[in-house]
Order: sequence, then structure tokens, then C-alpha cells
Amino acid sequence: MIPIFFPTTYISQSSLDFCQEWFEQICIYQPSDINIPEHYQTNERLIIRTPLTSQFDRQKFEQEKLYLNALIRESGPNLAHLKARSEDLPFFDESSVNRIRAQIKHNRNQTVPAAHKELLIALYCHLFQELDMQQADLDSTLAEIDNSHSQLFQQLNNDLSNHSPQSTHTDKKLLTQIQDRLKVWFYLYQYDQEKSDILVTDNPDVMIEIQEWNDDLEQIYCIDQSQMANAKQLLQDYLGIQLHQLSLTPVSTKNIAIYYQKNSLVGPFIPSSFTTCKNIRFIVLDCISSDN
Repeated sequence: MIPIFFPTTYISQSSLDFCQEWFEQICIYQPSDINIPEHYQTNERLIIRTPLTSQFDRQKFEQEKLYLNALIRESGPNLAHLKARSEDLPFFDESSVNRIRAQIKHNRNQTVPAAHKELLIALYCHLFQELDMQQADLDSTLAEIDNSHSQLFQQLNNDLSNHSPQSTHTDKKLLTQIQDRLKVWFYLYQYDQEKSDILVTDNPDVMIEIQEWNDDLEQIYCIDQSQMANAKQLLQDYLGIQLHQLSLTPVSTKNIAIYYQKNSLVGPFIPSSFTTCKNIRFIVLDCISSDN
């Protein structure tokens, strides 16, 4: 049983390192097999799955992906702006996703054709991934600037204890549109033929959204830093899987929370066709901030 990172299809190098401090292997979903991030391909412990690739035409996906990239270059990475755009743009032909959406607008009672829904989901997922990659690059740049500033300050001051600068950059992971992300992610999840019942996130806000719709979601454990020495053994016993370097105490984890959902998950983020989403175990890893 390999845990799956959720509810995004992008995991930064720092988040991947953080998760792999715990798990021998971890899985990440991708909207397609196009433009897989380089640090995914070079990590032998990361399992990449593309559950939707057999559900849509790859050539059409590439065409529409080019269209989205053109919009991003033109207007910047703004989902609200893209949703409001008119449909009279490149790649607007009879088979285009844009044509499909336009037809639906003319007939509110019409549903998305089954042959095209998976393509729309994959494109939406791709757009989220592009935004997350840009945010990760920005966070990395800000962290480098903070580090350079600190080093320069230390070189210019003799008394470091009284004049140490305060970093302006925070490691807190901000995740926007969580409900939309969950909906897209669970759509991919239902097509995974090897799906695991162990879902891992490093963003506590994700569980707040899930808890809002699932009153019977049970918190099994909450382990803080003072208990971290035995945390891996406790988690391994509960999950029944081999964790990474069991004898080593995690040094990057502030706390870890484990939740269990016996009954089927409910909420606007669960596809109506997905009726077997039960017995799910959620693991929330909270990373120690560099400010601590």
C-alpha cells in the first residue's frame, strides 16, 4: 500500500523531501504524461500515476494545453480571469473544449459529454499544477533572498546576538481554492486502479474543508514534537506499511495528525459517480517553520 499525496498534482522538492522523511515511497497523480516535473523523474521513491490518460485523446489534450499556456502568458496565472474569457481564441474549432463549453452555455440542461469531461478535468488539473509550480519557484526565490540578506547582515555586524535580522519570508503553505482542488483530485482518484486508502497532505487547511462535510471523520492520533521519537513506530503499526528509516526520528515535523473515515466521504468535492470512497486514512504532516 503506497500513500498518495493530495489534493494537488504538484509537490515541491521541499515537500517531497519532507514526506519522504516518513514514507519509503509516496505516489503523486499527474493530469497526463506530458511535461512531468524534472525532480519527479529523478526520484526513485516517488511513484507517478496518470489515472486519466486512458480516458481522453492525448493529441487533443496537447492542443488545448497549448491554448491554456497562451492565455497564461497573455494574462498571467489568474483562474478567475481565465474563466471569464470569451471563447473566440485560438484552437476554437468544432472539436475544441472551448466549443464544447460554448454549446453547454447555450443549453443549460445539457451535461458535459462523457467523452469530453475527463479532458476538461485534466486541463483544469494542469492549470492548477502550473500555478503551484510558479508559486513554488516564487517561494524558493524569496527564501534565497532572505538567506542572502541574513548572510550579508552577519558579515556587516560584529554583534550577531543583538542585531540578528528577522526573516520576512514564511514557510506556511497557502493553498487556494481547496474545494475545487479536492473535486479535481478525487475525480482522478476514482480512476486509479491501484488506489491506496492512505492519503497524505502537508496542509492542515485541507482537512478543515473535509471535516466541514464529514462529521463522522475521526481523529485517531495527534503527535507533537515531544512524542516524535516513537511516532514512526506508532504510525507503522497503525498503517501496516514499512516506513522509511524507522530508527531515525523525524527532524522536520512539528506535529502529525491521523484521521480515519469509515463511511463514504461526502461533500461537493466527491464525484457523484464515485460511491466507494470509504475506509480512508488521512495523514496530515505539519512541517517546522524556519522561523521557529
